[in-house]
Amino acid sequence: MKSVKTKVVIHRDSIYNLCVRQQYYTCGDCEAYEKMLGYVDSLNDIQLDKVADAVYIIANDIYDHSDIKRIQREYGCSKEEILQAIYFEVGRCVEFHLEEVRIYE
Repeated sequence: MKSVKTKVVIHRDSIYNLCVRQQYYTCGDCEAYEKMLGYVDSLNDIQLDKVADAVYIIANDIYDHSDIKRIQREYGCSKEEILQAIYFEVGRCVEFHLEEVRIYE
């Protein structure tokens, strides 16, 4: 039997690069953007059962501060599909680091 200890992190740079690459957060001011990135910074070791919540909080904040109408026009999708896409992309920024493995016999 094995016991695994995992550290889960989301790096500020990953979220920043996602927003720049996808042209997200274009409707937010610097204060709101820094607040969201500050939240990401606070997630330096997320509990596994809280990962989905953290990803949703970040994705929803990005959604709320993005030009959703522009994205709808460009991609022809619904608001729900846009939120799903942002959630998926934020989820891809989550890193799992194996810290310790114990093998029991």
